[in-house]
Amino acid sequence: MRVFIALEPGEEFLERLFIQILPLMEKYPHFRWVPKEKLHITLAFLGELDEGLLPTVIEAMETVVGSGEINAIGKRFFTLPPRREASVLALGFEKGGEEISSLAGIIIENLKHRGISLGGNERKGFIPHITVARKGKEALKLSEKEIEPVQGLFSRLGVYKSELLPQGPRYTILASAYL
Repeated sequence: MRVFIALEPGEEFLERLFIQILPLMEKYPHFRWVPKEKLHITLAFLGELDEGLLPTVIEAMETVVGSGEINAIGKRFFTLPPRREASVLALGFEKGGEEISSLAGIIIENLKHRGISLGGNERKGFIPHITVARKGKEALKLSEKEIEPVQGLFSRLGVYKSELLPQGPRYTILASAYL
């Protein structure tokens, strides 16, 4: 099964973010917009994982429980990957990004310590972000765009199963915990 660990935005953050996204959705209907309920920050993408390793992944995620919620401010949209044709439109963070990066680093180290590889997806220069859209039928062209700051709390982690379907990915939460 295809698995990742993610940090979930709180409902208030999602509402404020969606207000910022709506005008872009109208202006760029050819992008494949991520539904509000699927927005998250991927902390560790494990790729294909043997189902028997799932308890170990959950244990690695739970090592950060008690570290406290993260107050973050999203401030700009940018495209990924850098220096190549963009395939992702993402929201970057003005505040809280360092804490999110630290959280991802701890989880990744805990996974490695338990013998779980990230399937070749080790993060060099992790950029905390929320993917808000993907390239559709046309190129994803949008220069970096400042937005009204979107502030909110991130307090819930999840281990997700991801199934790639023709209509887009389907995420199933396998376990969750609060920071």
